[in-house]
This record gives sequence, structure tokens and C-alpha cells, in this order.
Amino acid sequence: MKRDMELIRHLLFKIEELEPPYELRDIQIENYSQLEIDYHLNLMLQANLIQGKEFSTAQHKVPEVTVRNLTWAGHDFLDAARSDTVWKK
Repeated sequence: MKRDMELIRHLLFKIEELEPPYELRDIQIENYSQLEIDYHLNLMLQANLIQGKEFSTAQHKVPEVTVRNLTWAGHDFLDAARSDTVWKK
């Protein structure tokens, strides 16, 4: 699966909207499958954009992630992504 930066951007905006404390699973983004979302949440966890916990189940092809919050790097990435001019670069 290819990395989709637009999906990552959408996920960060969605996570930012939430009030902590939370442990979020099964985030829904229009026009994206749960498999795509889970894959990208794993990428975001690996990139230290979010804090969370990865877990595997027999029903899922990709490990699921329970999101706890954005990291400092996640907030910085989101601040840059907020500007359409910066994002297009």
C-alpha cells in the first residue's frame, strides 16, 4: 500500500479535534477503508506523530492502533499542514 499524505493529514486533524484523555479506535474518514486508515495510523505511530498502542487480531490484515494523543512532532507536522501553501510544497 502506498503512503497517502492526504489521509495522514485528515487523521491528524481528526485526532486534534478530540479532548484528552481518550483512547481512540476505529477512526472513520470518508472515502477511505478501515484497512487504509489502520495502515496509516501505524505509519504515524512509527514516525512518532502520534502516541498509541499497536495490537493485532486475527480479523485484521494490518495491526490496529489505539490512539492516545498527538506528539510534539505531530503538532508541528499539523501546524505546517494547516497552511495550504506549505502543504502543496
